[in-house]
Amino acid sequence: MRLRWVMRRLREWAAWIDSEGQIKSPALDGMPVAAANAEAWIPKDYRLAREVHAAMWKLSRELQETIVLVYVIGPRANKVSLTDIARWCDLDVDALRMKVDYAEKKLAEELDNARMQRDAANETAKTAA
Repeated sequence: MRLRWVMRRLREWAAWIDSEGQIKSPALDGMPVAAANAEAWIPKDYRLAREVHAAMWKLSRELQETIVLVYVIGPRANKVSLTDIARWCDLDVDALRMKVDYAEKKLAEELDNARMQRDAANETAKTAA
């Protein structure tokens, strides 16, 4: 099962990465599951994109590579599909889908952990004040 909120955050992060930390254009052709409104892919809060970036560093190298292939490199190659990416990696499409699902799940766990730590720090700060 694909986690829609993780996919949305990864698309925003990919847009941020693609623009080297700055949104240069709302035209983000080739993002997986194309949006009716391209502006929907622009991060409304760069903090969220940086959160995803920090969470990516906590993943294994293999999971990082899977996410980058699907969300950053793949779309740059003129709207390639998962089938094309699987061919590049010499994988079966179903095997790639399983890798992507697992990578998204692990990223979701890292983002949840970061949120819980941030909430705990905020609560501590409120209590101390």
